[in-house]
Amino acid sequence: MASTGSTNDDLLAAGRAGAPDKTVLIADHQTAGKGRLDRRWETPANIGWAPEGAASLLGESGRRVSREEVMAVMLSELDELLSLSPEQLHDRYRRRLSTLNREVRVELPNSTFVEGRALDVESDGRLVVLDSCGATHRLDVGDIVHLR
Repeated sequence: MASTGSTNDDLLAAGRAGAPDKTVLIADHQTAGKGRLDRRWETPANIGWAPEGAASLLGESGRRVSREEVMAVMLSELDELLSLSPEQLHDRYRRRLSTLNREVRVELPNSTFVEGRALDVESDGRLVVLDSCGATHRLDVGDIVHLR
């Protein structure tokens, strides 16, 4: 697809219209992208863009990587992950999560935050944080900042 408002909106509409499971949509340009917490963004035309401070494939690899290469790897990895049981997937996620056993600040949508040590991620996805007062928090939404 050359241009779209939001790939998320397009895929949602396609799903409601009966699109098969694992449908993928690639666009050269998004004018009304949507992220977490209703954050909006736009991508410049023609896929080499990354927001300031973000990692980019060009920056990491030193070469331009085609979207076909990216999609082939991503879809292969996704197929592998989808073949795992929920328990296997959760264990794999926990083993690779750099947040665990680190001091963090979790910035919550209501403009408050929780600071403490990230102890675990539960099977439902909640992050378990132990604060300096000894209280345990189970958080299901927030932006995580790793503290030093």
